[in-house]
Amino acid sequence: MGFLNKNYAEWKITVELMEGLWPNADLTDEQLAVWEKELSPLHQETLRDAMKDNYAGKGWKTPRLADIKASYRLVRDQLSDSAKQPWESVDDGDVDEELIRQSHQHTLDLLMVCDFDVLLPAAKEARRKYGWALSNHDGDDPCKWSIMFRHAVRQEIGEDELRKQVKNQRVDSWLE
Repeated sequence: MGFLNKNYAEWKITVELMEGLWPNADLTDEQLAVWEKELSPLHQETLRDAMKDNYAGKGWKTPRLADIKASYRLVRDQLSDSAKQPWESVDDGDVDEELIRQSHQHTLDLLMVCDFDVLLPAAKEARRKYGWALSNHDGDDPCKWSIMFRHAVRQEIGEDELRKQVKNQRVDSWLE
């Protein structure tokens, strides 16, 4: 086991969780190979959350692959829904590209005035929650982050904290 997965260490943590949740499950090597083929390509942290939810909700003595995959889809969809932007429902004909560009720049400007003790924990939490779905989120420089990751970090910080950060920088007009 482990040859199919590019990130064996993460898959191993998932298997250890599974063994801890279902200690009486006696899966054969062939069954484990199927589990690995089906589950190892998935985002492992989200998969582990789904396994915990599945265990808590079902209480099966042995894990059921179909139930865990269904739980994973539910957790993944919840994460995806929470990361959607408010303008996604707008008809393409009504989209003002300049307004969107200004919104993205506004978010970057807000992040740039944040203290590191506010910015970095929010970025860490956004990576934990959405990193599997967002690109360009490494490092501590918001200028190098993707637009979507910047918005995820902004969401994690929250508008009230952003207002405090801006007031500390005496740039109140940025939030208006």
